[in-house]
Amino acid sequence: LSNRDDGLTPEIFIAELEKNSNKKLSPALQTYIHSNENIDFAIDDVSQKEDKLRLILSNNTSIALPIMLTIVKKDGSKSDQFVEGFSGKQEIMIDNQNLDDIHYFCLDQSLVMNDVGRKNNYFYPNKMLNVRPIRFTNLFANDKKDAQNIKWQIYPAYNNNDKWMAGGLLTNSNDHTKKPWVYIFAPMYSFKAKKLLGEAMLRHNHYFKNGSFEWLTVSLGLKSFDRDYDRQFDYYERYIRISPSLELFFRKDAKSETESKLWFKTFFIDNELGIENTNGFQGIIHQKSTIFRLGYDWERNNFLRKTTLKLNTEQQTNKDDHYIKITGDITQKWMYKRKKSVFIRLFGAGFVTNTQKNVQNYTSGSIALIHQGFTDYTYDEYFLSRDNQNQAYDDQVSLTNGGGFKTPMGSVSSLGISNNYAAAINASIDLPFSNAILPFQAYFDYGIYGTPSGTKTVRNKMYNGGLSLNYSDVFVVHCPLIFSDELSNAYKEHHKTFFSRLSFTLNLKLFDFWTKEPTF
Repeated sequence: LSNRDDGLTPEIFIAELEKNSNKKLSPALQTYIHSNENIDFAIDDVSQKEDKLRLILSNNTSIALPIMLTIVKKDGSKSDQFVEGFSGKQEIMIDNQNLDDIHYFCLDQSLVMNDVGRKNNYFYPNKMLNVRPIRFTNLFANDKKDAQNIKWQIYPAYNNNDKWMAGGLLTNSNDHTKKPWVYIFAPMYSFKAKKLLGEAMLRHNHYFKNGSFEWLTVSLGLKSFDRDYDRQFDYYERYIRISPSLELFFRKDAKSETESKLWFKTFFIDNELGIENTNGFQGIIHQKSTIFRLGYDWERNNFLRKTTLKLNTEQQTNKDDHYIKITGDITQKWMYKRKKSVFIRLFGAGFVTNTQKNVQNYTSGSIALIHQGFTDYTYDEYFLSRDNQNQAYDDQVSLTNGGGFKTPMGSVSSLGISNNYAAAINASIDLPFSNAILPFQAYFDYGIYGTPSGTKTVRNKMYNGGLSLNYSDVFVVHCPLIFSDELSNAYKEHHKTFFSRLSFTLNLKLFDFWTKEPTF
């Protein structure tokens, strides 16, 4: 079919199926193609009736869909039986079969349909609990159709506090397949800190038959690493983040280029803080905080252009301090020639209320035009260094949060940080002579931010520009060449040589196989 001169369309595909099967399939398949309903077939029961097998099947959609039933015997042989389109419950009889000879039954074993719950597509008549066997496979291997797959992977990990770690991963999924339950368990052991670190996630997807929303995702995440290490007294400051969330995905048709969702996320964070005085190290205390975010994400994507919009409101209360902050982020990407694009991002954030608006330095919740490890107070990203960012460890920046500037100052500076408001524009272009080995980009960032001055708020501005080597937005090396005066003076004071002024971005979140969301 793929070699046809007139191309392959759904109508041609259905016509060929009817021709080869001698069955009238068009009404059911045409309905399926243009439907927004989620498919969920199941084998409810199998029993022996004399020399026949009696199967009870179910289809939870209102569409009378046909499906293929596969029968696998204990001797390894198998046969397929076409089941006419039906909706609701359906009883079928199979002649000349002995249930004792059957290993299992399966609906849609070839994965033709987008079935949201494939576990109930299998039926093992001789197993007490009627569940598929468990098989452990490599993370990147394809699923075994006749088993419950548990993916595993072993890998090394590193950060500047915990140093080298041995990591492992166990999960039941490695893609965006619509499974009702998804779990991820990724422990890591630090040989230097001699402790267990890592993260885990449990997610449940509920699919709606109709309405404005296609599905609801309820998640619970856990993440913990060390945020700082004191070399003088040899102690670690750990953080623990527990993050339950809800995501409501709007329904879209198959031809739509847009997708969007509403979401609500809570961060329960416990930061360890070391107490020191003239008598030395006095122990660890715990600084706890709760942060709420309510947001809306929207994306339109086609071959030549991609547009995204992110809006969220954030609230946090800590003892006597509290704030409400609104953040917006718009991006636009155009392809101006094959594999060459222009990218523009607009960022803005401001506080509706903030009891610390007159504080000059960084506080939890501050807006940062230069987003680094120590300003990532909800621990959303993966930074090699966090609270101990100094001249040796201040060279990593984020392009997806904050103002997107490429000139990291580290925790020694409050430049570009505001407890009032901030806005930025980031622009970049793939240079015409760039290639896969040397993917050169030119970039320019311009931002404004408000800082207190007596009883007033002063508007400050800064900019930077230069060249980048961008490897698919996962790893990017930045070389700043031009600066505004204040930024230039401060940056060159802490980075006196050319190579010390290079910075980088490491966006490991792009490797998240499991999150069904726009990758902004």
